[in-house]
Amino acid sequence: MVRSLIEEQELDVAVRWTSRFQQLTDQNIAHELEVTDAAIAFRRAIAEADGLSVILWRDDQQLRTMARNGETLMTAFTPDGLCLVERVTAVGTTLIPVFFEVDRKTETIRSGSGSARSWKGKMARYSQYLAAMIARDPLWKNLGLAPDEIKTLGTARVLAIAPTMGRATRLREATKEVNGRTAYLFSHKDAVYDHPGAILEAIWRHPVSDDPVSLEAKLRS
Repeated sequence: MVRSLIEEQELDVAVRWTSRFQQLTDQNIAHELEVTDAAIAFRRAIAEADGLSVILWRDDQQLRTMARNGETLMTAFTPDGLCLVERVTAVGTTLIPVFFEVDRKTETIRSGSGSARSWKGKMARYSQYLAAMIARDPLWKNLGLAPDEIKTLGTARVLAIAPTMGRATRLREATKEVNGRTAYLFSHKDAVYDHPGAILEAIWRHPVSDDPVSLEAKLRS
């Protein structure tokens, strides 16, 4: 019905509905809404930042489909979301991958680095991907980037948003145990959504330091 309506009105909209959406639980839906909230906060803040812009967003369902189709090397884990930020300066243009992880306390923090359901296990897979796979991932080509654009990929960032400051601290500690360093940034919901633009401010912390870090500064460095 939806597809027919779109075709009838000649709308330029892709139909994403599949039978998999019928399998979503209330917990899945709540998580998807929180990821969407994070994406909206980020995009709105970036829109007010000179020289920065979001050129694409993909959610976990889209990334999982790409993995099943062999379009990305991210097969051992799936981010909650991926933004590609374009940074334009006097010396040129850089594309910065920004991965989102929105924690809802639904997975254990530590149950061995090999556990698919633990935070530590997922961060171990992130570390492997960022260290050895990201630059050669066909993902970027399959997202429509030209070869010259792929060469401009900058340092990726992983943003982890926890329900509370205490939970964020425990996630940071587990990430540090699998060599997670300055690519990873941790904060909590009250700080991220405190006011419009807060997500870019110095509300983040690395696994290796308690000093607050500005996300905008990281995206510009």
